[in-house]
Amino acid sequence: WEEQEGYSPSTTAAVITGLTTAADIARASGDAGSAARYQAAADDYASKVEARMFTTAGEYGDGRYFLRLSRNENPNDKGLLGENNGQPAEPEDRIIDGGFLELVRYGVRAANAPSILDTLPEYDDQARTDRFRVRYDLNGAPGYRRYGNDGYGERTDTGGDYGVGGVMAPAQRGRVWPFFTGERGHYEVAAASANGPMSTAARDRIRRTYVHGMESFANEGLLLPEQVWDGVGANAHGYRDGEGTDSATPLAWTHAEYLKLLRSLADGQVWDRYAPVAERYGR
Repeated sequence: WEEQEGYSPSTTAAVITGLTTAADIARASGDAGSAARYQAAADDYASKVEARMFTTAGEYGDGRYFLRLSRNENPNDKGLLGENNGQPAEPEDRIIDGGFLELVRYGVRAANAPSILDTLPEYDDQARTDRFRVRYDLNGAPGYRRYGNDGYGERTDTGGDYGVGGVMAPAQRGRVWPFFTGERGHYEVAAASANGPMSTAARDRIRRTYVHGMESFANEGLLLPEQVWDGVGANAHGYRDGEGTDSATPLAWTHAEYLKLLRSLADGQVWDRYAPVAERYGR
């Protein structure tokens, strides 16, 4: 996200993918020099993914998981992230998000890579305090906030909207985004198709859990919101759990993710997985 600086798994996944694809295009165009330069840069980024962003001394679980963001090249130094959206600075190992799943989506890491598997339990942990918890099951579907300590949403003390009068309040709370149900669904597609064609049972499970889950967050007009109510704090608007909040509706990005998940299920593999990337890094 644009709110902080540092090393991000999701941004790094996009950079590696862009460079590798550019190298592929350059080779096809007969520009061997540029292809080598682009690929060398991608290889360098890819070789340092875990070293830069995967902590082995984190606060949660067994201490081994991808950070949302690492301020520098040491993911074990518990460096402070910046204040934002009314929330105080916190050590980087307290803040988890689903950005690591983008490494799998694009093919930078396999779905069963140890660093990915190590992070899933911490990402899915629903016993964590609400401030740092990311996953909330709503309408029988897994839902996820952008990251722990997110303040981009309604206040927990009054139920008031975000940033009224330009004031960033400590009680602001970012809620569950339906987009991330689709993101997690794409990971499940990648995992289910990693060793051959996806089984009918896996396809049906993903459809029931993630496709129907996203659909359950839509309003009466079938529009998907940016955020849905997660049941935490004062509910001044009378939202039901999983109902869209005063956030942007529709969010085109989320509708696109829904369509991509449908396409991925139809194809039996992640639609926006890049073959040159997966062949080089994701085996």
